Amino acid sequence: MRLVALSVIKRRILRPLHRKVATLVLRSAPGRTEDLAWHYEEAGDLVRALRYAEASADKARAVYANGDAVTWYTRALELLFAVDSQKETMEEALRRRSALLRKRYEVLDLLGDRRGQSADIDAIQVIADRLDDQKLKAEALYMHANLLIRMNADQEALADIRQAVKLFRAIKDMQSEARSYETAGLIYINLRRYSLASAEFRRALRLFRQSGDRAGQARGLVHLGMLLGFETKSVAAVKSLDRADVLLRELEDHRLRAIVKFQQGILYRYEGQLKLSESRILSGLSIMTQIGDRVGMARGLVHLAYTHATMGRLRDAIHEGEGALRIAREAKDIRAKILILNNSAYGVHRLVGNFTRAERYITEAMKLVAEAGGAESVAPYTDTMAAILLDRGDFYAALSWAERGEAMDEAFGVKSWIELEIDYTLGSVCLELGQCARAARYLRSAQRQYARGQELAFETLATAALARLHLITGDLDNALKSARAVSNLLRKVDGVEQIQKVFWSQYLVFRAAGSHAAARRALRQAYTSVLQQASMLKGRYKRVFLYDVKINREIFEEVGRNQSVFHRGLGLPATEKLIAFRAGEFDAKPRYEGSPQGKSFRDELTTRRSGIEDRRRTITNLLEREQLTQLQIAEALGVSLRTVRNDLAALRSQGLTPKST
Repeated sequence: MRLVALSVIKRRILRPLHRKVATLVLRSAPGRTEDLAWHYEEAGDLVRALRYAEASADKARAVYANGDAVTWYTRALELLFAVDSQKETMEEALRRRSALLRKRYEVLDLLGDRRGQSADIDAIQVIADRLDDQKLKAEALYMHANLLIRMNADQEALADIRQAVKLFRAIKDMQSEARSYETAGLIYINLRRYSLASAEFRRALRLFRQSGDRAGQARGLVHLGMLLGFETKSVAAVKSLDRADVLLRELEDHRLRAIVKFQQGILYRYEGQLKLSESRILSGLSIMTQIGDRVGMARGLVHLAYTHATMGRLRDAIHEGEGALRIAREAKDIRAKILILNNSAYGVHRLVGNFTRAERYITEAMKLVAEAGGAESVAPYTDTMAAILLDRGDFYAALSWAERGEAMDEAFGVKSWIELEIDYTLGSVCLELGQCARAARYLRSAQRQYARGQELAFETLATAALARLHLITGDLDNALKSARAVSNLLRKVDGVEQIQKVFWSQYLVFRAAGSHAAARRALRQAYTSVLQQASMLKGRYKRVFLYDVKINREIFEEVGRNQSVFHRGLGLPATEKLIAFRAGEFDAKPRYEGSPQGKSFRDELTTRRSGIEDRRRTITNLLEREQLTQLQIAEALGVSLRTVRNDLAALRSQGLTPKST
């Protein structure tokens, strides 16, 4: 009825009515800016319509309704054209237009609309030229530099930010000059020039302190914390980030707080504190979701994926990594895409054993880096490729990539975390190839630096590799010393990536030393960790994890040769299945002998009846040794709490477990 009436009644008759309605709304509900903007526009009062359209956009932005905010800013810009000729001078109109464009640019950044951002910057640059406004020109350059960072065009971004610094300094705008130094630091981080980045951040922090800008000081602490992390000074980095978090909470800078949470999560993962890592990253993701920063969400998701993969939650990790990549592709954020491709390849698909996809992702990342003109070192990405090939068992190809990464890193001439990663990868490859002298040099260097930076997770991996190296060279005393050091490190961490590799190294050393009880325990832990991780996967991913990851194959084969280790009943596969696995009778799609349906090994392992019986036997054995909660049993077996409750109920009915469990 309303639409019919509006179509029939002439506009000149409706205008006074709209004005009266707007007056009533203003008196009774002044916060309904959207209604006020529409009624004043229909009444022909474009000045007030513009005011309330902008207010509606600001209100939507404040509650992170970013799509609505863009719509209202766009409407305000349209109304401004009509207002120009009525009330405002040309200069006033242009300045107001540039302010609206700046606001829309900032919201579009959250939405990942790079094309829209570029158009708004171009419009601001035109206005700055017409007004010959040096500050506005500098602001446009600053905005353009930040957009170029997103597009991985770091050299062009650096040129723009240098011009912006000169203009801000000329007009004595200290805070804007400090912000520009900040952006220059971020560019140098992308270029892996950490000493230059540190100099820029410290210069910015000094200016922020002089101008009394507490928000700028908080950002400075965040950036310095990030740099300390890159320099493998994890504890100092966490302290810096904690200080920044306190300031940011007071200032209510939600976006930067989320970034702090992500950085804390990464550092806690390096320290082996996986629960803290997960908690911090989830907190950051919650904030990013609240404010609607899609690219920020993607970055957080891939960090969460790596943490979950390290925890053994491989299926969750795959979904999170793929979700992050999808968002980055949609947003056309090249920098985020490179980060996500690299982290997904190294921290998710490598650990799952999906080496083909991991290689494809890291190849795409290297291609994107190369398209930027070669300003950024490719060493981190060649190291990722070497790590993938190492886990696949292609040792000579892994050595070639690792040596290439080492040469690139030396040519780049920058001391950073990547040197550590390259040392560990090269040491591990040389160990597999029997090049013991080289392996010792690289692994000892990596272990010393990990210990110095208190990165306990990677120190554990490096120490386990050294234990194997000492064993190969016949130095049994040092091998035992390293194996026991691994046990001490494992007590300090929640977990490390590929923890079965750590237990496997301990098993080899303890077996050679004749410590049979310790060897049995280590092999049992290695095998159980493989099964727990595999239980999180389904279908093709489970087959790939069990068959394509070299360390998992070795553990299965050894279990097949040492069935007596498991006779006390831990719910492991029957002897004949492990012997068949050792003999190589199971291919990528294995079949049972005499089975017309041709079920796979994975299907046999999880056949309902035998799986339930094995699991309940395991629960009984666990409860005979110690008192455990239902949650602890669920985590140990990698099943849901509900499954454990059902199993306990069944066992109680048979009188096989105490009722108090």
